[in-house]
Formats: sequence, structure tokens, C-alpha cells
Amino acid sequence: MIRLTIDDEVHECALVGAAILGAQRVEFLLYGVVSHLAEVHRSKSKRFKTLDPERFLRGDLDDLKATMGQLVSEFGDELLLTTEDLESFVNDRNLIAHNYWRLTKANVSDAQRLGNPEQFLTRFAERCGYWEMVLRGLIAVMKRETARKLGEDARLSEEEYAYMGHYERHVERFLDEQEK
Repeated sequence: MIRLTIDDEVHECALVGAAILGAQRVEFLLYGVVSHLAEVHRSKSKRFKTLDPERFLRGDLDDLKATMGQLVSEFGDELLLTTEDLESFVNDRNLIAHNYWRLTKANVSDAQRLGNPEQFLTRFAERCGYWEMVLRGLIAVMKRETARKLGEDARLSEEEYAYMGHYERHVERFLDEQEK
């Protein structure tokens, strides 16, 4: 059995923490968008019919029981988000949250193992950044379109315009995958 040094363990814990926090930022953004849509969304799930922005921001944890996978399944296509990359991201998020220890530390012969945990976690944290920019772009697009509908100027920042570019490039990927 290979023993990690304290420095190795601290480094690994930092990577796991960065991955979890990154995933939670993405999930929070997705919940935020969904909370504005849930009222008009034709959901069959009671979980989404009662979710509104106020309840999302101030509600207790029981109000936020939907998982990231459920949010993506319910709203991903409507928001032009669902791609193979997003499905892979959700699966990897679930792996980190539920199975990381088993796939890296459990000493079970012939069990599935995670090949390079450091590389996996580092890449996942980068993917969190990608999805955060895409979702912030979606929010900026929604702000712009709402302002247009009201006949007002959206007054978006340069950063929001950059995020919109990330979302728009992602939508192109979404549409390409839909055509296949």
C-alpha cells in the first residue's frame, strides 16, 4: 500500500475542496436561473413548481433538494445547455461527491480505480470555470432580453458581454449536437 505524505494529502484535499466548491458555484448559478423559470415551466415535478427566486435565496436546505442532475434533466434542453460535456460534468461531479474515496483510496482488489486523481480533479475544476462562465452568460442574455422586452437598456458590463460570448459559443455546440 502506498502511503501519502502529509503534503500530498493536503494537496489532494485542496484539489477535492476546489472541485466541490466549483461544482457548488455552478449548481448555485443553475438553481438561480431555474428559480426564475420554474413558475412558467411546465414541469410535472412539484419540486420545481414551488421554486421561486425568494425561496431559492432564503429557503432552507429542504427547499433545494433537487440535484444538479435533476436540474439539468428538467431544464437543460430549454436553456440550450444539455451537451455531452454537461452530462459528463454532472457524472464527474457525482463521482467526486459520492465515490471519490472508493475510487482512489479503498483497497479493494479488482475494483474500478480513478487513474490519475490529481489530473482528474484539476481538469474538473477547470470545467467548473467553463460552466460558471456559460451560466453567467445565460444570465446576461436573460437580463439583456428582459430589458429589450421592457424597452430599456440592459446596461451590461464588459464582463457580462464576455460571459454572453461563452454562452453563445456553448449554444452553437448544443445545436451542433442536436443535429447529429
